[in-house]
Amino acid sequence: MGLVAYRDIGDDCVTKKVELTTDIQDLYASLLELKACGGGDWPESVNEALDVAVNKLQWTSGGDTRRIVFLVGDAPPHMDYAQDTKYPVTLSLAKQKDIIVNLRAMPPEQRMDEVNSR
Repeated sequence: MGLVAYRDIGDDCVTKKVELTTDIQDLYASLLELKACGGGDWPESVNEALDVAVNKLQWTSGGDTRRIVFLVGDAPPHMDYAQDTKYPVTLSLAKQKDIIVNLRAMPPEQRMDEVNSR
């Protein structure tokens, strides 16, 4: 399992990658370090995060390996960032690489900062 955390241009970092690993405890520790913050506008750098997950993680090759991305977010992607590879292109590449992409979108009334405060 691996992790790609994302925010938006102008925040401390746009993406933070934790490479694929079999050490679930280490991955979980990295997950616990994440905090929702920043903001300004509603869209986020979803396109860049998906591109990192599909094209920059060191995926295991071979037909006997299941490759799955779970994209979790509470905001739509910025489609106005010219430098980003847009998600339809990345989804096409994921399909070619036999990577399944699943989306879990948080409803607007249950934003990540509210979930973290519970």
